[in-house]
Parts: sequence; structure tokens; C-alpha cells
Amino acid sequence: GSNDSEGWLAHSEWLLNYNYYSLPTGEGNIKGGDFSAQFTGVTKALAQGNVTLGFGGLLEGGNRQSALRNVRLAENTVPSSGYGSLRLYVGLASRLRHNVFSASYGLELGSVGPAARVDWRKHIGDIRHELWYPLGDHRILDLESRFTVGVIQIPGKIPLPERFFGGNNEELFLPGDSWKIRTNPVIRAIPGSSLYRTIAGDGGDKFFSYNLTAAYSVWRKPLMPSEIVKDADFNAELQNAIEVVTGSLQNYHATKDPHYLELVALLPSVQTALDELKQAVQNVQQARPGQFEAQFEDCLKAINTATRRARSAAQATDVGQQYGSVRALLSPSVEVDENRLAKVMTCVTELNSALAVDASIARASASLDRIRVNMEAEFRQIDESQAESKAKAEMAFTRRTLSTLFNDVNLYSVSPVFVFDVAKLGSGSGGFGSLRYGPGAGLRFEIASTAHFTAGYAWNINPRPGEGNGTMFFSLGVRDLFR
Repeated sequence: GSNDSEGWLAHSEWLLNYNYYSLPTGEGNIKGGDFSAQFTGVTKALAQGNVTLGFGGLLEGGNRQSALRNVRLAENTVPSSGYGSLRLYVGLASRLRHNVFSASYGLELGSVGPAARVDWRKHIGDIRHELWYPLGDHRILDLESRFTVGVIQIPGKIPLPERFFGGNNEELFLPGDSWKIRTNPVIRAIPGSSLYRTIAGDGGDKFFSYNLTAAYSVWRKPLMPSEIVKDADFNAELQNAIEVVTGSLQNYHATKDPHYLELVALLPSVQTALDELKQAVQNVQQARPGQFEAQFEDCLKAINTATRRARSAAQATDVGQQYGSVRALLSPSVEVDENRLAKVMTCVTELNSALAVDASIARASASLDRIRVNMEAEFRQIDESQAESKAKAEMAFTRRTLSTLFNDVNLYSVSPVFVFDVAKLGSGSGGFGSLRYGPGAGLRFEIASTAHFTAGYAWNINPRPGEGNGTMFFSLGVRDLFR
């Protein structure tokens, strides 16, 4: 099941899984099966839409088995057994104009058999960076790099398949999770899981690996025609539309300010004061027939307009509509075109001056003016800068997405690819062992600058027995340009 939240959590998911795998090592297979329950969550965008946090956990139980020829078991290692484990992770991902960066930490606590103890602790760190930058018209330089490190502490026993096995096969901390954390050394020049021999025995208890992929779009077809991208009028209209939406969001956040809520609470008093002022003006008008007709007409018209605005604000169910009606009541420093209460006060002051001051009009206008002053004081205390910051943060994704669609995305492209991998695997007190290198080259076909298929060949520098001189590599990937 999954859930989209109204609070700080953007998405959460609960899964029940059964998993079975069998990985070739060149000297037999390591395999296993398990049943698991997992939870994952991702926060809403933070830091003006540039950062998200992910977290999750998995509880599983099953078996781990190995069928390796000439197996060399390290200390505290069993070839096969039942097991149980708890996995937890937390991660951070950021998205800037042309960069995606993520860093994750995973912890696994495991036991041999269904025991309430910790036989091993596995620590995983995984850092990923993607950079794409247009060099020329929609010719994108794409750099992908990844650094992964892992350590296992074994106070008890550990099944052999739970140790680290490396090669061109990628293993994930939580299978099926959209937040992908590698848990093994990946080197594309060594097939399967054939990187596993250490001085202390088969399977490592420590490793690190670094993977670099570079591609450059040579043949491409832009998604958006250049006639649209370079049209000044179209771009001006688009920016204007974005500003309008941003302004509406800013108004929405302003309505959540406590001072705005205090201001809205004064609307019934405004309506009452306007009704009393109108009645006072009408009474004086009836007492002086034929006198100051233009002034009486102007004042009553101003009072009626302000009353409609106040009633509309009080009855509005849409916060945007209410905010506009509230602003229409306030002084020129708040709303230049409307300022209905200020206009009422001006016309009433002029009328009462012509009348040589009528006491009933003076009392009613003074009551209205006190409420107006209080409303404007509350309005000026609304944190507009905070509302603006929230609106811009929410629109940051939209702005990035539109910019990416117009300036980066190709309908399709073909790119030459260069890869370079480095990995080390070790066990016990024998250290990490020697560095393993895997340079390579290939081609990438990409659709919509998002989904890509890459094929090539990587050379195994200084191959060990059974590893071969290199291997073909294939990958399907997705670059999230819009994250």
C-alpha cells in the first residue's frame, strides 16, 4: 500500500515481499530466499524545493545458501543457514539546476536462525552524483559517478552469501524500493559476482567502489522546436503566467498568518459600522432635502461599495477570493486601486465638513475608522516575506521543470560513452586487498533525455584466475531531470 500525505511526508509505502535470487560467481552460485515486510517514506521538498529526505526499514527472514567449488570459509562464516535481519536506512537527495546528489546510510542487524541476538552488523554508505550540462544546442554532457563503501562486524556467525560479493551485478539494500542503495562493490569489467576472493577467505567484510560514466550527445533531436524556445513573446507570456501563479500561492500562505486571521475576525464589525454610518448619512440627507446632493450621493455610493467588499470577504469560501476582497478594503499603501474604507472616510469627512459637523455622522465615522486602523495594523504585521519564500519554494520545481523541458530535453539522442570503475574488496585483518580497475567504452541511446539504454565493453586490468579479460555491459537507466 501507499499513501500521499498532507503534512511533511510526501509519500509513504508499505510492502510485503517474497524474494528469491541466485547469483553466479564463476565457481558456483550464491542464492537465497526470504519473506519480508518493509516501510519507506519520502519527505516533501525542503530548502526551497531542493532537498528531500528518505527513510525506511525492512524486517525479513529466510535462508542463505552457497554452492561454491573449492570454497574457502573465512572465520565465523557458515556456508548456508536460516537467518533473520532488520535493515534501516536514511538518506538525503538534492536537486539543483543541472545536478542531482544523494547520500544514504544503511544498517543491517542480522542473526543466524530465528534468534533474538545480533550475529552481524552491516554498515553501508552510498553516495551518488549526476551532472548534465548543455555544451552547444541540446548537446548534453552527462557525468554519473557513484561511491559505495561497506563494512561488516561479526560478533557471532554469518552466512557466506551475506558477505560482500562484487562484479557487474548490482545488489540493493531494500529490493523494490525507489530509494536505491547499493550494497556491493560494482565493477563492470568483472562478470556476475566473481569478485569475492580475499586473503581471509571467500566473500569480503569490507569494500569500496567508485564508478564513473561519461556521455556526450552527438546526434539528437530537441523535444521543443527552436522557434518556440527563442520566441521572446512566448517566453514573456510564460514568465507572466508563472508570476501570476506564484502571487496566488503567496496570497494563500499570507492567509494562514495569525494576523490575517485576527483581521478577518474584524469583518463583522466592519459591516456593522458601515451599516450604522450609512443609516446616519441617510437620516441627515432626509433632514436636509435638496442640500449637498452630490456629496450625499458620492458618500452613499462609497459606503455601498465598501459594504459589498466587506460582505464578499466575510462570505467567501475561497481564500484567494477572500484575500482580494480584504485588500480592497484597506488603504492605498496596501491596495492602490481599491482602498474602499479610506475612500469612505475621505468622502464622509468632506460631507461632514460641509454640514458643519453632524454629531451622528461623526460618531459613526469615528467607530468605522477605529476598526479600519486595527485592520490595517494587523495586515501590516502579516509576514509577507515568509509567504513569498514559501510560494517561491513551491514554484521552484515548476520553474526547473519548464526550463529543463525547453533547454535540455531531446526527443532522442545517441551518445558515445566512457566508463571507469575502481573497486577494492577485503576481509579480516588482511586489509582491502589490491585495487581493481575497469575502463570501458560504448554507446548510449536515450529517449526524452530520461530513459536510456547503454551498451559497451569494459576491460579487466590485471585479471585474476577465472575472471577473464573483460566483459560486455548493458544497462537500462532513468535520469530524473524533474526531481
